[in-house]
Amino acid sequence: SVLFLADGVTCMPVGFHRQWTAVSENQNSFLFSGVTNDCSISVKSRSMIISWLQIMVPAWNLKGLNSLDFIESEQGLAVLEINPRPSASMQLYSPELLAQHLLACRLKLPEVSVKNPRPQALKILYASRTILIANEFEWPETCRDLPKSGSIIRPGQPICSIIAADDNRQQLLIKLQSIEQNLFHKLHDGI
Repeated sequence: SVLFLADGVTCMPVGFHRQWTAVSENQNSFLFSGVTNDCSISVKSRSMIISWLQIMVPAWNLKGLNSLDFIESEQGLAVLEINPRPSASMQLYSPELLAQHLLACRLKLPEVSVKNPRPQALKILYASRTILIANEFEWPETCRDLPKSGSIIRPGQPICSIIAADDNRQQLLIKLQSIEQNLFHKLHDGI
């Protein structure tokens, strides 16, 4: 996907992302399970995607933060959908992006582009079995979108999301996996 700011006429890419999916309970559909800003995409593909945005933004009068989901394969690029709203990938950037979103909604694109952040990833954790969230449960600081104490989370439902950062792609994935395993251990053991 690409996250971008728009003022109804022009646009400014914020960043390109790789999204992850999870298989749903019924095994026939996929769920959004995360996104990373550590995405390698060719200059040619970036140019083509930006040219699409230059057509779509004025055609649909897009304003503020938006995202475009696409597939890149050996056959080329294909658009999946445009999301005329801030997306989950927004969380991978500094809080100043919200102020830039508001400016763009008022038809003023920021004069400086968004700084390329440290590689980060956001992952949605789905329950593999029924979980009761204990009243005294202590969430790691990397967790977001937390359920209320006493909530019952059924298999296949989202528990929370986690965010991690690291300068090394492999270490970033290892960090996410470690946070996920530790959290599942604590949740399943009732710690």
